[in-house]
Amino acid sequence: MLTVPEKLLFVLLVAITGYYAYTGFKPLFLGLQRGQKGFYPRFNVASQRLRESLTKTLSQSTVFRARKWVSFFHSFIFYGFVFFLLVNVMDGLKGFIPPSWIPSFGSLGSMYRFFADVLSVFILVGVIFFLY
Repeated sequence: MLTVPEKLLFVLLVAITGYYAYTGFKPLFLGLQRGQKGFYPRFNVASQRLRESLTKTLSQSTVFRARKWVSFFHSFIFYGFVFFLLVNVMDGLKGFIPPSWIPSFGSLGSMYRFFADVLSVFILVGVIFFLY
């Protein structure tokens, strides 16, 4: 677990990173906002739209349509980074939650760390494929 100064520094760095992400994405958002005018119901059937978007994203169904080998190696990179998001969230929680509240998960924790290592190799293989 992090000390209080480390927690404050972490929160400060997250805020700074969030600010720079906001300033980077703001022009993109404004450009998209200038697009099609008129009413578009963004929140109708929100749960169905969320489920469909998560399904399309996590299955990579739109990516696997054209070039099979490129899509296959792209999936290495994509799923590796999706899992790394989970790893980073868990590491962040470990910094703020007392160790006694975080179970070690025994064999489940070992599988979690094993998948992190395997997907690291998959990312490397995918990147090498795209470089050559």
